[in-house]
Amino acid sequence: MLTKADLVPEGEHDSWIHILENKTHRLHHGYYATRLPATKEMEQSWEDTRKLEKKFFQSTQPWNKVDRNRTGVENLVGALSVRLNRMIEEM
Repeated sequence: MLTKADLVPEGEHDSWIHILENKTHRLHHGYYATRLPATKEMEQSWEDTRKLEKKFFQSTQPWNKVDRNRTGVENLVGALSVRLNRMIEEM
């Protein structure tokens, strides 16, 4: 059963948690989880949308058990910025 705040079908959470923890389908740099804004949230400011995303990952199970450094657009952008900077320095 899907809820408004949870678009992963019931019973599939464990599989996604294992992926986010880089235990299955391993990636060198690991995974990040972000929250897709609802249609009505598209009219909100970037800051308000990020606040809702942060609240979601802090309060919604099982996502609140995932490493917080690996959730949210801000953390993803930060990690990509660091990697891009390293690549530029190596050029």
